[in-house]
Amino acid sequence: MTYKDMTFCSGDGCTQFKRCFRALTQDVEDRADKLGLPISQFSNPKQLDCYINERETDSGDQAAR
Repeated sequence: MTYKDMTFCSGDGCTQFKRCFRALTQDVEDRADKLGLPISQFSNPKQLDCYINERETDSGDQAAR
């Protein structure tokens, strides 16, 4: 069993991180630690369909998915 029985995302440069329900925030880490539960985390967030690269949107290029 992992915290909230879901997989979290580190963000790794994604423009959607601040409003993502899967965002691995300090609050999530603190709550999991308090309960003594491990956190499941995506190993390569850049390959997720929802990932939008900050650098590409900042430079005016179309967002990579």
